[in-house]
Amino acid sequence: MSITATRKYGTNHDRDCFRAPLLRSYSTLLQGAWFYAVGFILYPPEGWGTWDPESHAHGMIVTMMFTWHAAGAMLFLMILAAFVYR
Repeated sequence: MSITATRKYGTNHDRDCFRAPLLRSYSTLLQGAWFYAVGFILYPPEGWGTWDPESHAHGMIVTMMFTWHAAGAMLFLMILAAFVYR
């Protein structure tokens, strides 16, 4: 999906288009944040509870964590864009 969006809204054709860089920044930020979150899920620090892959409740918590990461990354980029484009 991101390859198609990059081709359609590529920065080579229209320098004023902000969609491709925004999508690229969002995807990179989300991937990096989720990488650290999964690291804490799979290898928790000493004293934290362990991950149970068969637990329905743990599966729902991970789904909720991913959506909050996605929303947080978008909110961060929106705040950053508000400061940059003033």
